[in-house]
Amino acid sequence: MSPIETLWHEMKKVLRQHPARTITELRQKLQEIWD
Repeated sequence: MSPIETLWHEMKKVLRQHPARTITELRQKLQEIWD
């Protein structure tokens, strides 16, 4: 698995546990995960 695939896997795992309800919320959650 490439590094970017590993990153996306981890991001999806977190989002499945705490799903976003709006696009804004999704962006915020992705930013939190990235940081």
